[in-house]
Amino acid sequence: MQTPHHPLQKAFEAQGIELENLTDARFVRMINNGQTRLISGVWNEAPFGECTEEMLEVAKRRLRDRFAVVGLTERFDETLLHLKIVLGWNISWYTQENVTRRQPHPRDGPQKVIGDILCVNQLDVALYDYATDLFEKQRQVLGEKFPTQYTRVLKNLGMKSLYQRRRRFSVGC
Repeated sequence: MQTPHHPLQKAFEAQGIELENLTDARFVRMINNGQTRLISGVWNEAPFGECTEEMLEVAKRRLRDRFAVVGLTERFDETLLHLKIVLGWNISWYTQENVTRRQPHPRDGPQKVIGDILCVNQLDVALYDYATDLFEKQRQVLGEKFPTQYTRVLKNLGMKSLYQRRRRFSVGC
């Protein structure tokens, strides 16, 4: 584990959990559709491996109806702009910290491990795709309402268009 003070580090070490057997850590529900669990509000109700499509639908509905802004880590600058516009945040600058210089691509990792992780997170993958669609709709509306701000941010980011192609992962469990 690269974060030496992560709360789960001691638990993982005590159980002998490494990346290769991460999905065997069934006592850690966060590695099994953790975002779907959190956003649907049923964190402890489903044992490991027993999240349902109903939980996914609740999470989607909450994202759509209860979140003022849906953000994406890989589009952090645009997310900040959305927060500034929608919530009236006074953000003039920020510094990036703790950023990996070269983000590893999933295809560069051990395929069995990636496959195992995707298999126990199928609902989170679907939720991410849905959140990305919401982000794009949000971006379109805000881009039309605030074209000057959007253009300035995109220019600073060196982007040529408002749309970035996103990666989709296929899950074959």
